[in-house]
Amino acid sequence: MLPTPTENTGVIVFVHPGDAGDLVGGVATGGLLGLVKKYSLVYDVTSETPKLLGAIQRGVKFAYELPAGRYMLQSKNLLEVNVAAGRTYFVHADDPGMAAGMITGLAPVRNGGEGKFQYSSESFQRGLENTVLVTTHPVTQEYYSKEKWLKITNNFKKNFMKKWEANSERERQKLTLNPEDGVLAETNSKQDTQITEAENAESNPRSYARELEALEALRDDGIFTEEEFQKQKSLLLGKE
Repeated sequence: MLPTPTENTGVIVFVHPGDAGDLVGGVATGGLLGLVKKYSLVYDVTSETPKLLGAIQRGVKFAYELPAGRYMLQSKNLLEVNVAAGRTYFVHADDPGMAAGMITGLAPVRNGGEGKFQYSSESFQRGLENTVLVTTHPVTQEYYSKEKWLKITNNFKKNFMKKWEANSERERQKLTLNPEDGVLAETNSKQDTQITEAENAESNPRSYARELEALEALRDDGIFTEEEFQKQKSLLLGKE
C-alpha cells in the first residue's frame, strides 16, 4: 500500500510502466531478476548534497514521503516538485535504456489541466495497477550514496541547470509538478486498494500468473535450480 501523506508531508510516487516480465523487479529494488533487469536512479538535488530517493525500473513503482515544500529532482532531466501537505504526487519515468544504472527521464503526472500524463486517464491508471510497489535495496542505497556518485550527480546537475535556466517559463512549467497536481488521500484510496490486491498473489491471479511465468523462465534458463524455483514459488504463494 502507498504511504499516506500527513498534515505536514506529501508523498511522491515514481511509476515506470513495463511488460509482464518485469513485474518481479530487479536487484536494485530487491526483486528476483536483478541479474537481467536494468534500473535507473532518482536523486533529490534541492540542496548542494544530493540525496538518493530510490531506484526504478520497468514494471515497478516506488514512493517517497517528504515534508511540504519545493524540491528539484534529477534523473536525465530536472523535475521541479511543489509538494502540498496531505497530497500524493505521481511522476512518470520513461525507458532507462540499455545499461544498468543509466539515468531515466521524469515527467509530471497532472491532476487535471494540460499535460501528457494525466492521473485520471485510463492508461495511467492501468500503469499503476500493473506495476509492483517496491522499496530500493539497502545495498543500492548505500552504494549510490557514496561521495563519488554524489559528485557525478552534482556534475550532471550543473549541466541540467544551465538548460533549465535557458528554458522559457512555459518550458519549465512542462517539467513542474504544481501543488494542485497532488491527489488528496480520499481520492487515492481506491488506487491504494488496487495496489494492495496487486501485492497479494492469492487475491490477484493475474499478477500471480505473470510472476510464476517469470520464475519458470528462470528455472528453464538454468538460472534457478528446481529446488530454488520451488522455494520462490512457495514464497509467492505466501506459504512461507
